[in-house]
Amino acid sequence: MTAPYYTVIYEDESLIVVDKSPGVLSVPATFPSEAPDLRTLISLNTGKTLYPVNRIDKNASGIVMFAFDKEAHRELCGCFARRLVHKEYLAIVRGIPSDNEFTITASLLKKSNKTLVRPHGKKCSIHVKVIKRYIDHALLKIETTRGYRHQIRVLLAFKGHPVAGDSIYGKASQKEEILYLHCGLIKIPYKGEEVTFQAPTPPHFIKLIHHLNNKIKDLNAFVKPKSIHSP
Repeated sequence: MTAPYYTVIYEDESLIVVDKSPGVLSVPATFPSEAPDLRTLISLNTGKTLYPVNRIDKNASGIVMFAFDKEAHRELCGCFARRLVHKEYLAIVRGIPSDNEFTITASLLKKSNKTLVRPHGKKCSIHVKVIKRYIDHALLKIETTRGYRHQIRVLLAFKGHPVAGDSIYGKASQKEEILYLHCGLIKIPYKGEEVTFQAPTPPHFIKLIHHLNNKIKDLNAFVKPKSIHSP
């Protein structure tokens, strides 16, 4: 991994908010893994005990929050439980959605290391806005207030648009180590006011977007009609 494991977005005596790079676990794995994890790395760098507030998938990127004390942890986790938190993600998906804006709702159930769409599961939904369409991909903004394992990945795949790089719910190879899903914004009540944390569009997103834009240019050049001159 050439990028740093994380960069600090915000830090005070009770909370640290970081922008996680792909390939880094949020917390130590419960199974044998050689991947680094944020909680251990940040604890080593700060000398403090960390209490995880939210998590994102290992191969995803973006905002992860840790409390430094139990009181802040209880307060922040309570905001998530009461759905007082607004989250926005960027995703590059396979396929091209026909609608510019839509909501995906389904009942989800955790089973082993996957999350499945099942009628007796927990009802989850995401709101999706198409930012840009490419030849065979699209850039999306996704808004949600609920945190449920893999919900964005499962719901997008359920709609027919799996996240690029997703080897579980899409068609990506197991060797791919980047999931094109980025938690770019979290709004949450903290110390009596609503605060907003933001993580910029990461380099791997920009690189793929540049590649997809070039594919459009190449296609336009290939299909450009020849000029017809009057006799």
